[in-house]
Amino acid sequence: MSVSASATTETGDDWFRRTEGALYRLPQMRIQVRALATALAYFYPSFTRPDNILSVGREGQQGDVTLAYVQRRAAVEERLQRLEASIAVLDAALSTLTPDEARLVDLKYTSQLVRDTICREMGISRATYHRLREAAVVKVARCLGYID
Repeated sequence: MSVSASATTETGDDWFRRTEGALYRLPQMRIQVRALATALAYFYPSFTRPDNILSVGREGQQGDVTLAYVQRRAAVEERLQRLEASIAVLDAALSTLTPDEARLVDLKYTSQLVRDTICREMGISRATYHRLREAAVVKVARCLGYID
């Protein structure tokens, strides 16, 4: 790889595996965001912020149905915000790629095609595939702070 181990903030190739892991997880993260947004709209529609709630029943004590409802909604909102923040960081990193690098990333990590299929689809050699893949992963890793 063109990035030397001494220039990395992580040991060895950990940064490469972590970056590829993030790229492989991105499509699933987008699905989770849609599912959580749907859950908020359909299952937790009425309350928007926990601090705007007047508790009923036991007035905020343990076992209060309203309190439990608000806590579940807050947990879903928090998970949604974390996922959206992670996606935004990855999207910003992906925006730094060249068109060829972006296409390769889409084919490999979103469509999960194998190398030979990607080479055929893009009309490139194996060497070009490896060069584009490494360049893309390095750029994303830098944006994620995995390497200097």
